[in-house]
Amino acid sequence: MSIPLHVTRLLLWEFRQFARFQSFRYRNDPTSGYPIKQAGQMIEKLSDHLELGLAKLVDCDLIGVPCMR
Repeated sequence: MSIPLHVTRLLLWEFRQFARFQSFRYRNDPTSGYPIKQAGQMIEKLSDHLELGLAKLVDCDLIGVPCMR
C-alpha cells in the first residue's frame, strides 16, 4: 500500500476483542478459534504496524454519520 491503513480506536478495540474471543473458542474447542499465543501475536503485530506507521490511528466522527444520529 502506498499510504498507511487508517484505523479508529473502535476498530482497534473490535480487533482485540475478536482475537481474545477466538482464543476463548479455541480453549473450549481446539478445532475452532486460535491458541492464546497466536491471538497475542496478532494483537502484538497490529501494535507493531501502528508503531511502524503501516497503520495510522484516525479520529472517527460518529456524530456526523447519518445512521448514528
